[in-house]
Parts: sequence; structure tokens; C-alpha cells
Amino acid sequence: MIELEERAEKAINYLAKTDRNHAELKARLNSLQEMRKTIKAFAYIEAVKAGSAQGLAEQKAYASQEYQDHIKLIEETEVAYQSLQNERVSAINLIDLYRTYAANTRRGNV
Repeated sequence: MIELEERAEKAINYLAKTDRNHAELKARLNSLQEMRKTIKAFAYIEAVKAGSAQGLAEQKAYASQEYQDHIKLIEETEVAYQSLQNERVSAINLIDLYRTYAANTRRGNV
């Protein structure tokens, strides 16, 4: 099963090559999720300053263009992160498959 061995080697290289990008996307996603609260708070404060009642101010904060744009950015980052995460999980599964196959071959089970 030379093909499986080659695929496992490519998977290992892929994981090594994408480590930093994976970490950066995860950190960016976490940062954006935290920043969402700040953006909402600033929009809320602006609505209250403009004379809105608290309940209405919160609705206006969620409806603000800046908040909506930020939610879209979180969504795009989440898609990029999850796509990369799924590809990495597939690579890990392929490596595990190769390791199992290699172990069985050594034992004479294949």
C-alpha cells in the first residue's frame, strides 16, 4: 500500500504547513467574538445618548450597521476556521488509518 503511505506523508506535511494558519484563525475568531460585545456596547451607549429607552437602545445596538458588519466578519472567519479544521481532522484520520494498517502489516494481519 505505497499509495496509502504517500497519502499519509502528504497529510503529515499538510498538518505541519497549516499549523500556524490554524492557530491564527482560531485566535482571530476568539478575538472577533470578544470584540462583538464591545461593538454592541458602543452602539448601545450611542442609542442611549440619542435618547432611546434601554430596551430600544439594545435593539438599536443589535441592528446597527457596525454590529451587523462585525457579525458577518465573524461568520466568514468561522467558515474559514471550520473548513481548515475539517481538513486537518481528515488528515489526522488518514494518518491514523495508515498507522493501523502499518501495525497490522507488521503483525502479519494484512
